Amino acid sequence: MDKSLILSLKQLLSPFTSIKPNKIAHISVNPQKSHLLFFFLMFPLLTTTIVCDCNSKFSSWYVSNSILTTSKRVKAWGYGFYGTLGYESNENLGDEGQEMSDYLPFVDLGGDLVSSLHMGNEHICVILMDYGIKCWGRNDLGQLGHEDIETIGDEVGEMGSYLLPTNISFPLNNLPTQIAIGHHHTVILSEGNEVITWGYNNQGQLGIESVDYIGNEIGEMGKNLLPINLGSGQIPYKIISSISSSCTLMINEQDMKCWGRNTEGQLGYGDTSTRGDSANSMGSYLEFVPLPPGITVSKIRSGMYIYGIISQSSTLYLWGSGISGGLGNGGTDNIGDLPNQLGSYLPSVKLGSGRSVIEYSGGTACGCAILDDFSLKCWGLNLNGKLGYGHTNSTGDEPNEMSDYLNQVQLPTGFTPQSLHLGQDFTCVISSINDMLCWGNNNVGQLGLGSTTIIGDDPSEMGDYLNTIDFGVGVEIELCFDISPTINPSSSPITSPPTFHPTFSPSTPSPSLLPTTLSPSISFVPNCCFTLSTNLSKIRFYQRKIKLYFVQY
Repeated sequence: MDKSLILSLKQLLSPFTSIKPNKIAHISVNPQKSHLLFFFLMFPLLTTTIVCDCNSKFSSWYVSNSILTTSKRVKAWGYGFYGTLGYESNENLGDEGQEMSDYLPFVDLGGDLVSSLHMGNEHICVILMDYGIKCWGRNDLGQLGHEDIETIGDEVGEMGSYLLPTNISFPLNNLPTQIAIGHHHTVILSEGNEVITWGYNNQGQLGIESVDYIGNEIGEMGKNLLPINLGSGQIPYKIISSISSSCTLMINEQDMKCWGRNTEGQLGYGDTSTRGDSANSMGSYLEFVPLPPGITVSKIRSGMYIYGIISQSSTLYLWGSGISGGLGNGGTDNIGDLPNQLGSYLPSVKLGSGRSVIEYSGGTACGCAILDDFSLKCWGLNLNGKLGYGHTNSTGDEPNEMSDYLNQVQLPTGFTPQSLHLGQDFTCVISSINDMLCWGNNNVGQLGLGSTTIIGDDPSEMGDYLNTIDFGVGVEIELCFDISPTINPSSSPITSPPTFHPTFSPSTPSPSLLPTTLSPSISFVPNCCFTLSTNLSKIRFYQRKIKLYFVQY
């Protein structure tokens, strides 16, 4: 880091912080003076934990569904076997009358409030407001991290105060900040940029250079749970998982590494060899995924045997299994299982002339995207009408079915989709005013409608025929884009689509605390971070509890 910038930052922050000019510098902020610091930085609310995307607010997987509410509590419905829903039974919920709305209780977590929510195939984990982690559901493969194989949540006396936090330990008492859950494994990213994993490991998805399970036997968790090796100097920033594999995006937002199952080329390395299951397959031996040159990654996403990225220019790229058109490229070939398919060869997903992508979610051989005009488009396998087009024909597996040929999914009048969540054979969207809609397969009540009626395979079931899910009086879903107080993009812009990367341009405080030669400016990425730029350097700040983490890049 430039010495001039370090000195300027010290001068600026010394009344409020202690600063360590390392490669990643930790600024420990005095909460009693933090408002003064942020008055200068034009960035509010230091003590609020930032959640980087919607995946931590709602969770759909396989045939179950769950939400995090504004009261920081969880409701879950759909497939209940193995105690997946956390209601101390194996009963499905949402498939009969009088099971939703006020009849659907909050999951009893012993009074603990929840910061983020994550669902695997048949287990759920949450990060609590005190940064503890609790998991319940299926556990025959150690996926709960309880050092046993006992299922939790299917019998009376297992939830509430009986449910103990999962025993994890990071060096220097770092806190967990992100969870990614695969089919039967769990991945945690800490505020100190370390990744730990546990659970099923038949394909190397834990990244520990073996196929040993972790979390199913005594002595495997806590301080015995070591961070995985991603290579010297690598700083993981975001994590994502799929079936038997995981990926991480590095702090520079340009480098990505993946490991685990690779049968469809979903790791993106131009072959079908697994990574992470044997010696010399992690660390510096694990190469970067060859992403398109020159892009900066905004989001990493996954489907079943599919990985993808959304660039900061709002372009979507997908690779992995191409069956039934799930990659949205007008064919069914896999991408990533042969050389020269990624990098500059990787095509973007075309979703219409002039359109860009706000959000993507993948299911089984299918995907959906929210576009910059707040329309929704889906493609791939259309079993049970999960694409929402009023039929069951696959779309995107042949030429002339994507881009402008691909119709918008008809949503109710005035419904503005904000986030998107796909299960195995169903689709859910959340609106900007807390409404939730689901369609597709409903064999166990995963659509939350109090029935098992399939929705979306008939033309008279979409649009204004769709019913929002009733969660009960006063129950609201926690919105994932809290970009108050001044950034509220309109769903009906007058001249151009709203931006999701707004920029603050504050005038220089008087008197200036920074030398005028540095020409400081601040840009804000909603729900993520902010960047302090000068003519000498650029630093990105990430908020975690009452600390700031910044990285020069």
